[in-house]
Amino acid sequence: MRSLLVTNTAIDLAAQVEPFIPNNSVVVLNVTAGNLVLQESDASGSGFTTLATCVPGANNVTLNKQYVKVSTAANLFLLGN
Repeated sequence: MRSLLVTNTAIDLAAQVEPFIPNNSVVVLNVTAGNLVLQESDASGSGFTTLATCVPGANNVTLNKQYVKVSTAANLFLLGN
């Protein structure tokens, strides 16, 4: 199983391998006690919008845009085969 750590710093999905590229579905693992917001954008520095509000545990998400990040200083884990 592959994994990718996502923090509050934008990650360029174009530089990643499948399944961590746009138009692929992944499992987002939230190991915190509260909800975390996964954001996406076409640009690394601006225009981030909510991709998913991830509850604690596993969440299914389809990546749409080139950049992703967590909206706060927290970690999410993207998982895929």
